[in-house]
Amino acid sequence: MEKGLREAVDACRELPSDCCLNVYGPIMPNTDLGVFDGQERSVYRGVLAQGDVPDALERHDVLVLPTYWDVEGYPGIALEALQCGRPVISTSWGSVPEVVEDGKSGLLVEPRSTAAVREAIERVIGDPELYRALCAGARWRGEFFRSEKWYDELSAELMRFARR
Repeated sequence: MEKGLREAVDACRELPSDCCLNVYGPIMPNTDLGVFDGQERSVYRGVLAQGDVPDALERHDVLVLPTYWDVEGYPGIALEALQCGRPVISTSWGSVPEVVEDGKSGLLVEPRSTAAVREAIERVIGDPELYRALCAGARWRGEFFRSEKWYDELSAELMRFARR
């Protein structure tokens, strides 16, 4: 629930009828699947195999992750979404602002605010130019976090260290 499940589902309830929310991931001990009751456009889809994540992200327009999880670091799914060129709507919480650049690769909102999540989604769907810019920014930001780049830099640094 601390990943913002209730806020995302409640926000979707008030969006245009062509908007839907697909939720993926494991059921954690305090998850209340009752939030989906009566929600025709918000559906829990289960756990994806790791190899299926990029395809699932490609089938969606944006990642919505309004987290306020106490130990939130760099959310892996946000990094994967950015690498697929998908903007991320998340919160100014934990390390998320280090991953998602507000207004460049996604939109950051106040934690625990259904209204803020809904307004961010409405901004993205109501402004095609903003959406295109966020997609481009997401792809650029995702490349920054690509592990291959950092492996090469770490390897070069270790070689310099070993030579000393």
